Amino acid sequence: VFGATVARCQNFDCDLREYKAGQGLSASMTGGGLQLTWQGERGQTLRATFVVTGHQPVVRELAVRKGNGGWIVLAANLTPEFDVVTGHRRIARAQMSMLQRLKISLTPEILEKETWNTFWDAPLDVPGVNHSNTPEDLPRSPTEIGRAKAIYSIGGCAVKTDGARLEVTFPGLSMGIFAGQLKFTVYKGSNLLRQEAIAKTEEKLVAYKYNAGLKGFAIDKVKAVKWQDTARSWQKYEFGGGPNTDPVGLRARNRLAIVEAQGGSLAILPAPHKFFFAREIEVNLGWVWYRKDDEKTFSAGIRQAEHEEGYRPYGNSQAVWDRRVTQSRSYLGNFALYNAPPGTWQHMPVYYYLSAAGVEATQQAVLAYTHDD
Repeated sequence: VFGATVARCQNFDCDLREYKAGQGLSASMTGGGLQLTWQGERGQTLRATFVVTGHQPVVRELAVRKGNGGWIVLAANLTPEFDVVTGHRRIARAQMSMLQRLKISLTPEILEKETWNTFWDAPLDVPGVNHSNTPEDLPRSPTEIGRAKAIYSIGGCAVKTDGARLEVTFPGLSMGIFAGQLKFTVYKGSNLLRQEAIAKTEEKLVAYKYNAGLKGFAIDKVKAVKWQDTARSWQKYEFGGGPNTDPVGLRARNRLAIVEAQGGSLAILPAPHKFFFAREIEVNLGWVWYRKDDEKTFSAGIRQAEHEEGYRPYGNSQAVWDRRVTQSRSYLGNFALYNAPPGTWQHMPVYYYLSAAGVEATQQAVLAYTHDD
């Protein structure tokens, strides 16, 4: 199969021209799907299998093996999930004032360029907080806000070897005003799997945020979703409640949720240093989520909040209370989101860590990547 330019797999083709077989990092067409196998950490081997069903990409299996032991299936038959919320980028009063002080002429070209450097903006706050730092042309309108989920029209994929990594790209992703591709990446010597939407828009002055994850975890195949709260206590959800209409945001320490499977664990986390747009304060807004979709399945992933939250005000006199309430509210005008200049490729990743170990050992392995952040 590797001698062919294109390998056919049921209803989708996979282009293998840029794939190079190597020890500890391999791709093959197996059982009607594309299977990646790679060498991980601590004597573990990882496996991920992908298929396309009705133009929808499906992660047919995520599995791990320790040494020469049997394969532990952590999850199966999962569909990638992405959604975006978009707003209109504005330039702030404080920024325009600084440009004027520097005697820079406020031409349309300068204003468009400098709008992308705005710090005091909160495109999803309607009508918006109006003070000396925030944009001039408030209030915002609800019609500025766009919401879209990723839909797929996948006809094939391409596999590429890039040093010690393998990349699998599925063209045919669209998400409202964005269009592009879905990509999975694995790394030799690491238990990480990266899933990302890579997409662009031609609309002007777009600011956005995204959520991402996997849908279709089988409840009867897992023990719980676990996380540490901000007080460092372990919490868990065992799916005893009713289905959720919306994702349940978890204010988890280290921005980390872990699916405890039978015999192993699957950790979920955002890209550590590129997930956060400019903010004034560091309140934990709940960066991971789960959602019980029905009595048999659930979803899990990462999320970005739509609004800032100020510090909880407190005081020993009415004057102190009033001052701190005002201060807390003032932060709401700064939740800038990401920039998406027309034609630029936007990367929207989520990471999974596949492990043959228990939840706490998996947590420590993940924190080695984020330096215990």
